[in-house]
Amino acid sequence: MRDDRIRAAIVISAPPFYGEAEPRKILQSVTVPSLHVSCTDDIILIPGYYSGAGDRVAVFDATGSARKWLAVYQGGSHSMFTDRAGVGGAALNARVKMATQALSVAFIGAALGDHAYGPHDWARVNASILARFSVAGV
Repeated sequence: MRDDRIRAAIVISAPPFYGEAEPRKILQSVTVPSLHVSCTDDIILIPGYYSGAGDRVAVFDATGSARKWLAVYQGGSHSMFTDRAGVGGAALNARVKMATQALSVAFIGAALGDHAYGPHDWARVNASILARFSVAGV
């Protein structure tokens, strides 16, 4: 199911594959550069289904790309990346959205060969709201 037009992927708050015990079997063939974005309180809790923030990191870990980035913001919620301004806290929500926009631009640039604004520059600027930042294969 490869498509040569797809040259990179941005995965925001991705839940695991429900009912699948081995995400690596599903995601190891994803080899395009990928950016994964989540937060420490990124919890999905609906009747009959629970997905903790660690599930988003597990998706990152299982992805087969040698070039992948992970940003986990401190606090927040699963829905903080939506258009609802108050989810996760109005001040943090706005900062995270702005930071994610800048990170996405840096990631796409890096994935397409432009390293003008790299991931480590971004991490330094946004260190006060980050819980974790990982970069592989830059």
